[in-house]
Amino acid sequence: MIKTSFTNFSNFLTRFEDFINSKPSYFKELKHLEQDHNDTPGPFDLNILKNWISELQDEIIDVHSLEPLNFDDFPLSLSNEVRMMKICLIGDWAVGKTTLRRRYMGSSFIPNYLPTLGADFSHYRTSYGHYLCELLIWDLAGQPRFQTVRQHYFIGSFGAVVVFDLTRPETFFNMFLWLKEFYEHVKQIKPIVILGNKSDLITSPIQKQEISFFDSFCIYFQHKMLEKYNVLIGYAKTSALTGENVKEGFEQLLHGMLYWIQEESKTSRNSTNP
Repeated sequence: MIKTSFTNFSNFLTRFEDFINSKPSYFKELKHLEQDHNDTPGPFDLNILKNWISELQDEIIDVHSLEPLNFDDFPLSLSNEVRMMKICLIGDWAVGKTTLRRRYMGSSFIPNYLPTLGADFSHYRTSYGHYLCELLIWDLAGQPRFQTVRQHYFIGSFGAVVVFDLTRPETFFNMFLWLKEFYEHVKQIKPIVILGNKSDLITSPIQKQEISFFDSFCIYFQHKMLEKYNVLIGYAKTSALTGENVKEGFEQLLHGMLYWIQEESKTSRNSTNP
């Protein structure tokens, strides 16, 4: 388990890189999934992440000057038809995926932890702006023994909610293992929202400092994924207990998925009408 108390952002990046280097079997190259035509970007892989961390270590980018993405800068112009979208909730065990889902869907918070057994399914109809969305939500268990089961649920997903526990830094690093697993099976870069959960448990100055490092990297990650893949990545600190930012986090994913559909449609039209 990765211990806490990163003394500064440089120390955090070093620990992050050490973690990646300790997991070569998880971060295998995904070149066999890359598209070889139409300049379609291939899946997210280890070298991309390591290069981005190196940028920050070399201070090529002043990460502290970056602002979170403003989703209003990415307007939607789709038709008003109902959009049915499959999404997955992923992340380590006990980070709060199921309680976040229940909080978002309006169910009361259940304080006793009951681990998801393989996968749990919910259907939820909601609106975002003037768009109606039918969400097929697969809540996937985080234990390693369910890995062979999970891969079947990723296929056909429009996006994912990736959850980590703000009080357990190892779950932040593991989040990128989940991204690798998700993108490997959907075989295309899709929108996600990163939710740092259990903000209600953050009390000490050391914890608040560590969270500032999570914030900085996630904002940087948003910008890099937009730059490389033209995909919107959301990020929010949430509490399944109080409801803080839960709706806002899921709505970032909704916006990202609708924007992805819009951009894919433009690409398709351009390819058929040279």
